[in-house]
Amino acid sequence: MSCLRIFLLGVVRALVAWLAPVVSSGVVILTAAALFPAPLSAQGEGVGYFMRRISSAGGLPSNTVHCMAQDTSGYIWIGTSNGLCRYDGFNAMRLRGISCDPSVYIEPNIGDVECDEKRGLVWVLTSAGIVGCFDVRQSRFVDYTGRGEYLRQYGQWMLADGGLWLYGNGDGVRHVDRRGGRFIVVDYSERAGNLPSDDVIRVAEDSAGNVWLLTARGALAVTPGGKAVALGAGRNMAGCAPVGGGMALVGADGSIGIYDSRLRLARRLRVGGVGTVGVGRLTHCCEWRGQLLLFTAGGALAVDIATGRQYRPDSLQIAGAVACPGSSPGWQAVANGSGDVLTLRSDGLASRFNLLPGGRNPSQGGVKIRVAAAGRALYIATNGNGLFCLDPARGAMPSRVEEPAGTDALSDMLLCIMATGDGTLLVGNEAAGVTCVMPGRQTQARYILPEPGGMGSLANTVRHIATRGDGKMFVSTKDNAIYDYNPATGGLQATGRLRACAYAFFTDRHGHTYLGTRGDGLYVDGLRYATDETARHIPSNDIYDVAQDGRGRIYVATWDGGLLVADNPGQRPVRFRVMLNRTRDERRVRRVCIDGRGRAWVATCNGLYTADTRQGRIDNASFTRLAAADGSLPATNIICLTVARDGNVYAGGLGCGLIKVKPGKGAARPGYEQITMAQGLVNDNVRSVVEDRYGYIWAGTEEGVSRVNPSNNTATSYRFGTTLEGNICSEGAAAVAPDGTLLFGTFGGMLAVSPVNPERDMTRARPPLITNIMVNGLEPWQDTALAAMAYGAGMSGSIELGHDQGNITLCFSNMDYANAESSFFMYRLDGEDRQWHTANGRAVARYANLRPGTYTFRVRAMTAYTRWSPDTTLAITILQPWWLRWWAWVVYAVTLAALSAWLYSLWLRGFRLRQQVLTERRMGEFRLNLFTQIAHEFRTPLALIQGAADRLARNDGRPPSRSALQTVRRGTSRLLRQVNMLMEFRRISTGNARLQLVRGDIVGFARGIYMDFFSAARQKEVAFTMVPFERDYTMAFDRRMVETMVYNLLSNAIKYVPRRGSVTLRLRLDGRKVLISVEDSGPGLSEEQQKSLFSPFMHGYVGNGGMGIGLYTARQMALLHKGDLTYGRAAGLTVFTVELPADESVYAAGDYGAEPPADETGTPGAGGDVRELLPEPLNDVKVAIVEDDPDMMEQLRTEIGAYFRTECYPDGESAADGLAASGVALVVCDVMLPGIDGYELVRRLRHNAATASVPVIMLTALDDDEHALRGYKAGADDYMGKPCNFALLAAKAARLIAWRSHGRAESAGGQPEGQGGVVTARADRAFMDSVRRVVEARLGEPGFGVDQLADAMCMGRTKLYGRMKELFGTTPNRYILDVRLEVAARLLSEGRLTASEAGYKVGMDNRSYFFKCFKEKYGVPPGKYARG
Repeated sequence: MSCLRIFLLGVVRALVAWLAPVVSSGVVILTAAALFPAPLSAQGEGVGYFMRRISSAGGLPSNTVHCMAQDTSGYIWIGTSNGLCRYDGFNAMRLRGISCDPSVYIEPNIGDVECDEKRGLVWVLTSAGIVGCFDVRQSRFVDYTGRGEYLRQYGQWMLADGGLWLYGNGDGVRHVDRRGGRFIVVDYSERAGNLPSDDVIRVAEDSAGNVWLLTARGALAVTPGGKAVALGAGRNMAGCAPVGGGMALVGADGSIGIYDSRLRLARRLRVGGVGTVGVGRLTHCCEWRGQLLLFTAGGALAVDIATGRQYRPDSLQIAGAVACPGSSPGWQAVANGSGDVLTLRSDGLASRFNLLPGGRNPSQGGVKIRVAAAGRALYIATNGNGLFCLDPARGAMPSRVEEPAGTDALSDMLLCIMATGDGTLLVGNEAAGVTCVMPGRQTQARYILPEPGGMGSLANTVRHIATRGDGKMFVSTKDNAIYDYNPATGGLQATGRLRACAYAFFTDRHGHTYLGTRGDGLYVDGLRYATDETARHIPSNDIYDVAQDGRGRIYVATWDGGLLVADNPGQRPVRFRVMLNRTRDERRVRRVCIDGRGRAWVATCNGLYTADTRQGRIDNASFTRLAAADGSLPATNIICLTVARDGNVYAGGLGCGLIKVKPGKGAARPGYEQITMAQGLVNDNVRSVVEDRYGYIWAGTEEGVSRVNPSNNTATSYRFGTTLEGNICSEGAAAVAPDGTLLFGTFGGMLAVSPVNPERDMTRARPPLITNIMVNGLEPWQDTALAAMAYGAGMSGSIELGHDQGNITLCFSNMDYANAESSFFMYRLDGEDRQWHTANGRAVARYANLRPGTYTFRVRAMTAYTRWSPDTTLAITILQPWWLRWWAWVVYAVTLAALSAWLYSLWLRGFRLRQQVLTERRMGEFRLNLFTQIAHEFRTPLALIQGAADRLARNDGRPPSRSALQTVRRGTSRLLRQVNMLMEFRRISTGNARLQLVRGDIVGFARGIYMDFFSAARQKEVAFTMVPFERDYTMAFDRRMVETMVYNLLSNAIKYVPRRGSVTLRLRLDGRKVLISVEDSGPGLSEEQQKSLFSPFMHGYVGNGGMGIGLYTARQMALLHKGDLTYGRAAGLTVFTVELPADESVYAAGDYGAEPPADETGTPGAGGDVRELLPEPLNDVKVAIVEDDPDMMEQLRTEIGAYFRTECYPDGESAADGLAASGVALVVCDVMLPGIDGYELVRRLRHNAATASVPVIMLTALDDDEHALRGYKAGADDYMGKPCNFALLAAKAARLIAWRSHGRAESAGGQPEGQGGVVTARADRAFMDSVRRVVEARLGEPGFGVDQLADAMCMGRTKLYGRMKELFGTTPNRYILDVRLEVAARLLSEGRLTASEAGYKVGMDNRSYFFKCFKEKYGVPPGKYARG
């Protein structure tokens, strides 16, 4: 065989020398490994293995792994030379130290580990023989002895159903059990008298649960109930083996006793050549197919248990064999220190072989062979020669398990092996961590690195993948290397290096190969075609793709050189025609595909081109363009392309997602459907696309891959890579291997995906487990309280943390070790996260600074072979800090209450005295306010009476004024009414009010009250109407109370209704009740005002004013009247309704009073109003009066109207709106007004440019200094109290108007001629009128001047001058000139005279002087003035 290999190597050297010209051109560098790959037997005779390694970088305490065990939850407990850790497939929880006492150090070199599920313990045995006990619930190591003897050393142990048995230290046997949370330790020794000898040979358990203790002077059997039975007393025991339900005991003298499960001796045998020394030293014994096999230092002896026959079978001969550690159901394996191995299957198959040829076992301390069964095969791990697989289906000899090419996951120095529940092998290496070995197809996705360890380098950036004709795959990388990929072995093998990166590889139907590069042209069967080749010239050196149609034509896609077409590819050199090269973007061709109907599809930067290749000749005119410009495609720059088996074409581009192009029938234009992130695509930048065996489309993007269901265009996305580079797919680098594996080139290696049929093969994944909870960086084993909480969380699904434990890390796992690399997790924290997060690689979720509250953590799992699992939930409660708990608030409240009581006791004494003083002060303020309001209400009628009395007192020769007399009468009535109101309020408040019912006409009585308010309503321009239900209606009522109620309601309505509003007095008969309603269009009441509407001292129902007792008194009177007074809103109106009973039976006899005198039976207000005609005012100046009281307003209008023209406003709102445009010279304003008060009105006037300079006199009954100061601050010019001296008021008004006139003149640059003062005497007015008449009468005299005017007025010149200057504000000459010009202007306006004629008409015969004066006064010449 070696000679043959030497011969073959020579042939290789010759081939390399022959290919030297090709090598020098940079095509391919071949190696012997490329021509002679490793045999399939090296991969387990065709069985591929996928492997991944777990090392200290992934959380292991050490890379030297001695032992492993799996518990029922799925966790793997790994013992290393530096401690214990728990692994869940993704995360390793490292347990630092194994001592239960932190002050005592124990060397953590762990040699064996056992999971005691029944007791919630994990046992470890160190290389020094010290046993450690890890309590899973407490997540810490504990003292299993309960008496500090945990440092005792033992050589061996055995975990039985009844507990742990420790021995091998020459001090007997110790049995450790745990019941009810307490450890129970029982020692068996000579000193205790319960063991024949402290020299224990072996401890074993039979199927009935009996534990057999073999010593140098007999055996002891301990039943599950704890009963000890001595057997074989005095005999030196050499070994034992479970037989049936009992045990076979082998003595050093060759005797064999076979006991049943009840410890009864069933059979006794004797053999020769078996002892404890020499070649007969018993090393191991076991039962196999009814035979007891005794292995000694010299060989093997078989004893038929049924017949006792003894013989030495040649096939079982192995010297010094001992049992191989490991769990191997259906198998038994023994081996010796020379590497000889004997395997025994329960079906009778026995195999003997040597796995350490030439004594390659580096361990000099004994047998270092471990076994584990997975499926039907037995896997054998050796310490020095790697891993082997013994599969009966493939023969009786084991085959070596090799790691996939290009990986570095498995060493030859193996220390332990185990099989997980899902069939995954875990192999412990010496200094190389743990290797996960998945036989066959165990994971859907894995990464194959051309250069392991060079993640992110050009060497691992796979640029192109293509199928070769020999079942292998062509692979190129960005560092110009090329590889062969063997799908059967899953390995890459380097075959050479080019001068440029390979972008295309194609083998046509005649076996010709086309190798396209980026920058070095195209190689056809080794011949180079490039821009610098004369005979083999092509327009571009950048080759992106090669394809062949049904007619045999070859299509070559080039970058910047268009599409090359070879009509006769067998011709040498090949002649190419160039097409699709008309524009820059069209010349940039990336992909070419030929579909099943013979249509060519060409992807360019200018869109997607298609042509029918079944026609004879192809040229530019044969192609149809699909692009975004005409709406035939959503994108123009097409990067990747593939044709599906259903005839649809799938194209990918940047930003447009995946485009499904549906070819039209016949000449119909193709249509398209777009698949983007909205349909589940992982990213819209699609760089490669391929179809799997099940018809699903796989798109490689910049962030992973997506599987698209072509039936509904929905996508399922995957991020297989744990690095950024591993999820970035290369352009166009996707292919299907012969075994159906999908291969994607990425920036982080080649991604191999084994697709499954989702509709048939995928089941629902098992719910994941939350495997670890770290709080504030601490793991459960580091914090006892946290360990208890973490264990409780696993049992109850909830955890409760403190307020300062808001930094949480949650680890989770699906315990699917076979599919760990293709496992996906999604998680969210309800109450914190708004969306789901993905967790690939490390299954960890981290949250920082969580606020106190209740959260729910949800996690779900999926693998490539399963659907999403149900959610696993964990309720997380972060408590409030103790100082914010409910009991803390109780403490605060109690403390505060005690403190308050103490302070209260100190303060109470002085408080009572201060309270009395405060009460007196408040009562004083209340009385003062009440008296102020009463004074205000009294002063208005008193002002009316005083003003009228002053008018009557004047002796001007005229008879007494009837209006003044009527004003006195009304003022007296109002004053009397206010006094009566106070008396009624007092009677009602003290409960002394009584009804005085009389029969009368209620309608007529109400009409009289209505007439009393008619003039006030007319003065305010209010639409005032009365609507009775009958002309008259007789009933019993208290006239005084009804008058008070109706008068109060009408007074309020007219007072507060807006100007030009409406008030209606309505009477209705509703069954046995008479309803008197007052409706107005006022603003109504707010909800707050309604609450205290009928309370005493409610000042008006929308503003200030009144004593505040009217509505309260009215309602109490209505209640005394067996009725009610209510408020409401109807149809936008404010409605007060007085309800009076029409049925006299509701009244008692004592409610009736005497009939009123004849002069009191009339209705109120029958006298009517008397208004005198006012004389013409002395001044043509307008003064505004703002007063809500009609009588007061009338009196002010009469007094002020003698001097000025007046304009009246009943409230502040109407005054604020009207004064800006009225041009008044002065405002006389009351303080207490409905709506906005006088102060606010003055502020508004001062902030309005049109009224800012208008003088304001505030007139009110509140004449104290405080209110006066408030008025001046608001902007008033003067403040007068009621009742006032009207002559003084007129004088102040005249002075303020004069000051305003002078001020305006001065601001304009001096007082102009003709600006006089204000007239306050009728004699002055008569003099002014007389002067005017004289001047106008003698206007036509040219010589009329001052002297003539003085003579006519019978006054001296000097006195006339002074008098006119005072009254007219100008000189006599100027006055005469102004009158001449005014008359001339009037004549010119009439149009009957010319300018000269008008001048002569007014006595100005000097034409130029007339024209000059006229232009100065009117700004235009007389002629232009006449023309308008």
